[in-house]
Amino acid sequence: MKPGGLYFIEDLQVGKWPNYRAFTTDTCNEDFIVMEKLKEYMDIMIHSDEKKEFAESDIEFIFCQHEACVMGKKQ
Repeated sequence: MKPGGLYFIEDLQVGKWPNYRAFTTDTCNEDFIVMEKLKEYMDIMIHSDEKKEFAESDIEFIFCQHEACVMGKKQ
């Protein structure tokens, strides 16, 4: 993704459905749930003792609403 770009993620509700968890890749096994990873990133953004870890990433922001999120990449 280009600097300043946006990445939209939708249909987050299916992440815990058993039928969808059967699909895996080398980097995403059946235990990987996108909405849980997004929550982990947001927790790091919020808690001051972990902000250094997030500051070193290229994520500028995460905005979520019902079943969808958008992530912004730093310039």
